[in-house]
Amino acid sequence: MCSFNIVIRQVSCGEDHTAFVVEPSGQVYSMGSNQDGKLGVGQAAMRSSNVPCLVENLQGIVKVACGSSHTLAISESGQAYSWGLGFSGALGTGESSIQDKPRMITAIHSQRIIDIDAGSKHSLFLTESLRVYGCGEAKMGQLGVGSVVQDRLMVPTNIKALNEFQIQKVNCGKFHSLFLT
Repeated sequence: MCSFNIVIRQVSCGEDHTAFVVEPSGQVYSMGSNQDGKLGVGQAAMRSSNVPCLVENLQGIVKVACGSSHTLAISESGQAYSWGLGFSGALGTGESSIQDKPRMITAIHSQRIIDIDAGSKHSLFLTESLRVYGCGEAKMGQLGVGSVVQDRLMVPTNIKALNEFQIQKVNCGKFHSLFLT
């Protein structure tokens, strides 16, 4: 229970921002630095907030994940959303611009997403069929896609090396990723 009398279901902390999902609506609140729009409140001029701000137009969210400069969310229906800095590709939208409001990740919207996590500049998505997709910076091998021509993937790409495993959970560090079977 936070000081605003809201029951918190799930929380995630990024480098300098926090997002949380509240019950029973599944709405998302965020606080901290709003650099690069990572709070998702659509107010580019707002530098930061030390009180929770509602991320509008998101309901039924079951999980949020904060990276260094981006935030992810998944809904009860398995849709993935992102906002923040798009340069590295971590938003998965195919665009490198800043998104200061949540946007559905259409490249994987036909898949039901059951787990997400956000690294420093990369993102992971686990589908109901237990396939893992990753996007964002790939310079340090954190996406697990082998040697790639480009140093970043702008849309979620299947990590084929994991297809033979029954992955149950994805987790990102700053420059690495872990997968639980």
